Amino acid sequence: MKDDRIKVYFDTEFIAKPFHLELISIGMVREDGETYYAISSEFDSNNAKPWVKENVIALLEPEITPKTIAQIREEILMFLAHRTPEFWAYYASFDWVIFSWIMQDMNAMPAHYPKYCNDLRQEVARLKFPKKEIPRAHNKHNALDDALWNQQLHQLLIDFEQGRG
Repeated sequence: MKDDRIKVYFDTEFIAKPFHLELISIGMVREDGETYYAISSEFDSNNAKPWVKENVIALLEPEITPKTIAQIREEILMFLAHRTPEFWAYYASFDWVIFSWIMQDMNAMPAHYPKYCNDLRQEVARLKFPKKEIPRAHNKHNALDDALWNQQLHQLLIDFEQGRG
């Protein structure tokens, strides 16, 4: 069997309250350049703090039709079909919890999916990568733009570790 592993960079935007998370949007980019972006139809903007309303919800692309979590799950499964993903996110904790919930729970994920996510922020710390060298995000708090930024950062970290940085 050929190697079907592929790096998948992702980000989520969400509403967070104690013991409560709601997906607003998710963006993913595979290392082959293919992207996925979805906005949830199931979040309640009334639960969002003013900052989230102004910096995330107000900037959602109006031409994109929101989808149910079930639709998003099916589309992600198709986006990653026939591949073994290696997941990467920046400050990944909440993103990974939300991704696991999208998949229903970790045990409901396809068996070949890892049950963990690699954290780019931890890689920055492990490598002692200079903070001033971390690129600025172009469109912060757009999940797809942030996923693309994650991919860019990971390549910088790889180059840095291999002495090309």
